Amino acid sequence: MRWLLPILCLLAGSACSPCSQSCRQEAAAFDECLDGWGLGWADLGARDRNDFRDQCIVDNKSYVRSLDTELRRAEEGLCADLAHSLRIANDCDSAWAALTEYGLAP
Repeated sequence: MRWLLPILCLLAGSACSPCSQSCRQEAAAFDECLDGWGLGWADLGARDRNDFRDQCIVDNKSYVRSLDTELRRAEEGLCADLAHSLRIANDCDSAWAALTEYGLAP
């Protein structure tokens, strides 16, 4: 099973890019924590988790494509770091801290 995700990523192309992964992790964190933070999806400009995730992925792809190679690598590194930080966040306070660190708290 450990080999399944890398194979799926290769087949899907950019679906497994670091920034797409960070969008998925952001959406999951927001889905779990928005109510506790006194916020809703509308505060993020989205209808729901899937809408947020999809728009985040589109926006990130567009932004990353506009960068030169060096800046693109740096941005993808930040995305990977954010995705990791959110993946290991064990509660909404940790998720908020990770989002704030990357300038993404709602």
